[in-house]
Amino acid sequence: MHIYFAGPIFGEAQLQFNEKILEMIEAEGHDVFLPQRDGIENLQPGDEPHIETVEDAKNELFRFNREKVLEADLMMIILDGQIPDVGIGTELGLAHEHDIPIIGLKTHAPNSVSKDIVGELNPMLFGSLSELTTSPEEFVGAIENYEGR
Repeated sequence: MHIYFAGPIFGEAQLQFNEKILEMIEAEGHDVFLPQRDGIENLQPGDEPHIETVEDAKNELFRFNREKVLEADLMMIILDGQIPDVGIGTELGLAHEHDIPIIGLKTHAPNSVSKDIVGELNPMLFGSLSELTTSPEEFVGAIENYEGR
């Protein structure tokens, strides 16, 4: 199964968490696209002949990641943090509108005494998910629900 793995990539802890989960998924034999590893997140003007400006780089990054989302059989998305990353929301929307199943992972509810994970998610994010999990093990285990689709 080809999986697009969307998660925040703005700090060392986030990057390491993504890598840990990636290893778990790949150990199950799945092909995973992880933008921080496989993408062009650091593309700069001059890196490619057709990338002359910051705008060119941003447009190419959008085009590339959009293509990878649409090639996926399944999207897996990390929703931790008080407000999920805007880019993650875009990736999730693309997958949802193209009927690509989406498994979300939210391991905590920051600002909630009851730890109500669903209550912490924006309805537009929650409504786009095929399944919401609360641990890395449950997240990876949920893949089997979408195999053979």
